[in-house]
Amino acid sequence: MNDIRLGEILAEAGTITRRQLEQALAYQKEHGGLRIGQALTALGFATQRQVLQALARRLDLPLADLSQQPAEREALELVPQALAVRYHVLPLRCRGGVLSLAADDPLNYYAFEDLRQLTGLELDIQLAEPEPLLKAVQYYYADLGARPRRGRCARRGGRRAGRPAAEQSAATRDHGRGFGHPPRTV
Repeated sequence: MNDIRLGEILAEAGTITRRQLEQALAYQKEHGGLRIGQALTALGFATQRQVLQALARRLDLPLADLSQQPAEREALELVPQALAVRYHVLPLRCRGGVLSLAADDPLNYYAFEDLRQLTGLELDIQLAEPEPLLKAVQYYYADLGARPRRGRCARRGGRRAGRPAAEQSAATRDHGRGFGHPPRTV
């Protein structure tokens, strides 16, 4: 999975030209640390949505429609808000030992491994655009209760998800309250 070649995928799909890809690669080199998708959007050659769709096709991952897919309390309680914000993820639901997450970076393997270790659950990743994702994270965690209840999604091996309160830092115990659908973003 190391050889994504997102620029090639976008060029083959006709989203960008070969010339634009070359310019984006040069821009990427000048601005070290950027991914090609970030360079393409910074230059105005592709939208975040187009980049995300190309990644979804290449990685065979679904796109999350956060306006139609509310996050469930049990899933939110498994991931502290600080981690959701840091890793740009939104826990959506937890079923049968699998935590479904919306994420804007499907290649953030360190984040996903941290979340696997924290929850003891397998992860199901869905892709979401960064801005609607972060708005949804703010919305849902602002409505989550101040003290999380223990998650109800069983871990692999049948154990309960979530760490005992004594193992959590004060920052990971501090959450928000309530639910509903996030505001629609267009």
